Amino acid sequence: MKRENAFNSYQFQGTFREYQQRVLDSLDQHLEDGRIHIVAAPGSGKTILGLEIIRTLGFPALILSPTNTIQHQWGNRLEQNFGANKEDISFSLKEPSLITSSTYQALHSAMKRLKEEQEDYSDFDFYDMIHQAGIKVICVDEAHHLKQEWQKSLEEFIEAIQSEVFIIALTATPPYDSTLTEWNRYISVCGEIDEEISVPELVKANNLSPHQDFVYFNFPSETEKEVEQKLNQKAYEAINQLVKSGLLKDTTTWMKNYMDHLELILDSPEVFSSFLSIYHHHQITYPKQLVQIISPKGKLPPYNLETIDKAIIFCLNNPDIFGQKLIASIKSILKQYGFVDSLVSTPQQQRLLVQSIGKLDSIVEIVEHESSLLEDKLRLLVLTDYIRKDHLSYIGSEQPLQMLGVVPIFEALRRQVSPHVKLGALSGTLLILDTSLQDKVKEYFGNKNISYQIKDIENTTYFELVTNASSQDKVGFVTMMFEQGHIQILVGTKSLLGEGWDSPSINTLILASFVGSFMLSNQMRGRAIRTNPLDPQKVANIWHLVTLPSPTKANGQLTEGVGSDFETLERRFNNFLAPNFEGTSIEAGISRLDINKEKLNRDTIQQINQNMLEHSSQRQQIATHWNSLVGEEHENIQVVHRTQMETPQTMPMVQQAIIDNLLSSLIISVIFSLFLQFVLMKYIPFLQNIRIDHLYLIIFMFVFLVISNVLWVVLNKKRRLKAIASAITETLQSMKVINRWAKPSMSYNRDKTQIRFMLNKASDKESLIFNQAISEFFSLIDNPRYILIATNRFKQTNIFNSYACPSVIGTNEKQVKELINHLKERHILFDYQYTRTVQGRKTLLKARKSYRSRQHLFVNSQKVASLTGAFKDWE
Repeated sequence: MKRENAFNSYQFQGTFREYQQRVLDSLDQHLEDGRIHIVAAPGSGKTILGLEIIRTLGFPALILSPTNTIQHQWGNRLEQNFGANKEDISFSLKEPSLITSSTYQALHSAMKRLKEEQEDYSDFDFYDMIHQAGIKVICVDEAHHLKQEWQKSLEEFIEAIQSEVFIIALTATPPYDSTLTEWNRYISVCGEIDEEISVPELVKANNLSPHQDFVYFNFPSETEKEVEQKLNQKAYEAINQLVKSGLLKDTTTWMKNYMDHLELILDSPEVFSSFLSIYHHHQITYPKQLVQIISPKGKLPPYNLETIDKAIIFCLNNPDIFGQKLIASIKSILKQYGFVDSLVSTPQQQRLLVQSIGKLDSIVEIVEHESSLLEDKLRLLVLTDYIRKDHLSYIGSEQPLQMLGVVPIFEALRRQVSPHVKLGALSGTLLILDTSLQDKVKEYFGNKNISYQIKDIENTTYFELVTNASSQDKVGFVTMMFEQGHIQILVGTKSLLGEGWDSPSINTLILASFVGSFMLSNQMRGRAIRTNPLDPQKVANIWHLVTLPSPTKANGQLTEGVGSDFETLERRFNNFLAPNFEGTSIEAGISRLDINKEKLNRDTIQQINQNMLEHSSQRQQIATHWNSLVGEEHENIQVVHRTQMETPQTMPMVQQAIIDNLLSSLIISVIFSLFLQFVLMKYIPFLQNIRIDHLYLIIFMFVFLVISNVLWVVLNKKRRLKAIASAITETLQSMKVINRWAKPSMSYNRDKTQIRFMLNKASDKESLIFNQAISEFFSLIDNPRYILIATNRFKQTNIFNSYACPSVIGTNEKQVKELINHLKERHILFDYQYTRTVQGRKTLLKARKSYRSRQHLFVNSQKVASLTGAFKDWE
């Protein structure tokens, strides 16, 4: 039954924050298309905002969440903050109410009529329920990064009912790191982003605490090194077996007609040079001229596992070149040695880094450091993936700890951290507490009539609490003890505490968990950065752990890579905004922590770890950096993608344009003068009476006007640079990758040493595409499909003034021509060269040697938060 007026008795029992009110004031405008899509960081109050929007619309609503914990939070918030009656809240799709809060898993099961352990949907008509319950509002919370089948069900559901309902989409973590296709699928469900409430804005409003990320490195233990060495040895044995079987030689068939594959070869020269390196090492014949095409200097990459792996992966993924039969034979041999599709990045090798026992030492060192700084104020949470309950017997013993998990981490801390620091461990099936809390356990669980058993752990001051209490009750008790300081360090699983758990007293978080997606890592990070009303000066430290692979040796050469663990961390940081260590800007990316990926090795990580400890001890400085960078109350802060580069007076494009245009103008002027003096004066009587000095005055004035016009066009830096940005924008618009209202803007910093490009009236994804294109255009030339070569009015090209055609545009020739035409309309002349031919490759290599490339022009594209006025429009 429809209950449109049922919300009239409910009101928010508090005061909306400024940014919440801003969204609510614009609600009618945002809902013109029947959707509102809000991006808000963890801790911003997006649940309250979502409920107020539902209340304002006044229709029964279905709320979908990714986990059970978040599902129940919606009901709790409606009761606590809006005074709702419990009977108006349902957590079952089969018993809908005014607010029905469910999960994406339940939605999938209901739509597919599955019989699940918790609910039987085999005879359930989901769409009939929607109509019978009068549901007119669908609220999707974190509607991405779902299991594939859940995602498909959600998309099918939204497509089927979107014309009948209002859709509210809330997320803290839009999938900015997705492909364009994945992004469009996401937008098809949620709609374009209407409002974005960023972390810096929330820190400015004192709704999130100042905070900083830190990274602590380690190498594998001696035992893990042995495992690494055995895996590497197996990899070399596998490649040797491929040689003996003749299969490696069979991969050379592509070389017989390599000109037929030239485009592919030049598209991935590093891959094919890897093949040649392997052939060279194993004395397999290959065409020498091919080396010159791929690597004109005749140099091949070193023969090591990374080189071999590039070739193997490419081979396995290209059956059209190597044939299904050959690939099947290669896979068969790899499988004999325990490999599937890679010799380096295998699941076992990834686990070795992610679950490295060396991280136990890192955790202990961080905890000892933070404990010495905060003493009784320490509230530290360690999140990990596994419980390792079968290791309970290790607690209180002297057995060596051999893996990561709740139990091993708890025991490592119990053994080495001061006994005055109270520990706790919590997962869905395990709860370990200090013996001093037995009376509080009796009071809490006794009042709830929940049975429990206390099992003392020998040789320790801790006990295991065995109870049939719900996770909600166990988490509630532990949260209360943690907030009150009876537990100072809590070790838990990410599945229980990583999402939706609220404990504002957390001031230190250690992520001992393998999380690749931005969504989950951001949710876990959000546990620590919430404000604490009892500690207004709270500053949170967030620690990330990384294991680097051991150096490998092949042919006398030592190779040190960063490994998959660091690469995962690097992806995480692409959207984590915080001040850099210098306190000069709020930015994303791991470089803000003064970490240079190219210099990570055994000699440098000790110093990096020491720097992290030193910076983490300066909590007051972290707060000062935040306060100075978010600005005064009257200053607005915005998060943008921007490409920043040095001022253009040293740019060869401008210098070369001046030379080219002046030269062509002077030539034209001389030709005109000669024509005037020796042709027109001879045949036009009235010109014959002009004095020669007057003639030269006319010529001089003409030359002056021509040159002045050229200098006006060329020396006007803003005009020229903005013309390039506009040409790129218009090309992207014609490709329908960005909307037709988007406009590029250009601004400079206060001392005019740096200039930046941005895209206005565009979504975050569109802005990202634009900035990547701008960055590629002005950056050093690497291996683009097309290069743009400066030319002049006489069609003379200058290879030493070349630029990379942005990859998003360079997918086909038509788009490249369109870019060149848009540039030509603005008096910027370019020709183009396709680089996937022998001649194109030669041209590309010449372009790389241009003086523009040798200058190493600083170009940096990243996500930043900046104050209005920090950069001014270039007028």
